[in-house]
Amino acid sequence: MLNRKDLLDLTFYKKSPFTGSLGDLRYRLEKADVPEDTPLGPYTPAPPAETAETPEGEEGAEAEEIPMKSVLLLTTWPGPFAFDTTDDEKKEKALFEFSEEGMNAVTDFLNAKAEEVNAR
Repeated sequence: MLNRKDLLDLTFYKKSPFTGSLGDLRYRLEKADVPEDTPLGPYTPAPPAETAETPEGEEGAEAEEIPMKSVLLLTTWPGPFAFDTTDDEKKEKALFEFSEEGMNAVTDFLNAKAEEVNAR
């Protein structure tokens, strides 16, 4: 069982991702910036939007700046392989608030997911 303190201090995630495992469950937790209107919970990143190129010498309208928010991005996958060697199709992602409440929610989520994965 994972405890909140096992996931390190929230300030750690401002610079580095954290990886770990709970039995057969592997996970990676990191800070991510997403559009402000992105809901928390299960997450599927949108494909990158195509940008129209402005011909040289023409003044183009400035791109509208999208307001962003910082969140905790949790990626889980079945072991035994590492993040970089696991197919993306096997990974599940979820977003949580970038706060202590979000860290508590991540802890609860990981414990529930580990129970589910390790029961198989």
